[in-house]
Amino acid sequence: MDSITRCSVIVVGAGVSGISAAKVLAEKGVEDLVILEASDRIGGRVRKEDFGGVSVELGAGWVAGVGGKESNPVWELARNSGLRTCFSDYSNARYNIYDRSGKIFPSGVAADSYKKAVESAIQMIRHQEANHHGGGGIGGADLSKLSEQLSDPKTPIELAIDFILHDFEMAEVEPISTFLEFGEQEYLVADERGYEYILYKMAETFLFSSEGKILDSRLKLNKVVRELQHSRNGVMVKTEDGCVYEADYVILSVSLGVLQSDLITFRPPLPRWKTEAIEKCDVMVYTKIFLKFPYKFWPCGPGKEFFIYAHERRGYFTFWQVRLIYI
Repeated sequence: MDSITRCSVIVVGAGVSGISAAKVLAEKGVEDLVILEASDRIGGRVRKEDFGGVSVELGAGWVAGVGGKESNPVWELARNSGLRTCFSDYSNARYNIYDRSGKIFPSGVAADSYKKAVESAIQMIRHQEANHHGGGGIGGADLSKLSEQLSDPKTPIELAIDFILHDFEMAEVEPISTFLEFGEQEYLVADERGYEYILYKMAETFLFSSEGKILDSRLKLNKVVRELQHSRNGVMVKTEDGCVYEADYVILSVSLGVLQSDLITFRPPLPRWKTEAIEKCDVMVYTKIFLKFPYKFWPCGPGKEFFIYAHERRGYFTFWQVRLIYI
């Protein structure tokens, strides 16, 4: 027979949201709780690994959304825990463009190429809008010709700038209102202890820990949740290893990817309006490639954190970031 554990609240997921929720509950006097985490650690999408003798972030690497009208809660956590960060100025990359021989393009050439690409894109959009609304716009054939004249990059530097402007990272994401309220600045986590340090600092406030390890029995690692039954009488959560947990309430803090993959069965099923909302959300993939070279050949100093590689092939390892020295 499956073992049954009873508590007041079950928190599924030990990422930032799960640990934060459990911390608030404990501060409000709800200590009879259980945290179920599928992996062998806390952190969720925050994860560091040793690479070439240094710590690198495989998951989240920035605190995004700083400097706005409202304070980003993650930024507050980072500051309160003493996490070391560095402001990321992506705009400087446009002036740090290198060709395949390792020579940097003169700043004037880079600036002119960037300005030309931006103006070309603006003109194209204006002509498309005018044609769409019938406000004296040009015809389809002429528009195609204009498109070729204005925005067809040919040289390596033009191809690189075109890629950065239109395809790099989150170019197609609609603005998120809460993110805009937090601000548009981003800070890179440049701390040898890793981004996960803020999670452990939070956990230490309500979970028993010793020498940087969480030993509290309320945190259950390697517990993959497969089924969640809910009714007016409470909730029942079943894990892959056959354990059963019963509680009055459950807080589900798993990732959007888990919810969209149907890894967790809900009984009864979630209402249609909720499943449709889940499906409408997009999951973006940010691919990081870490390389270690035998000697340093990259630019250093203020404004040199990011640079662009101009190649004859569009999008061929275009955007680079220099690893910062931990202070």
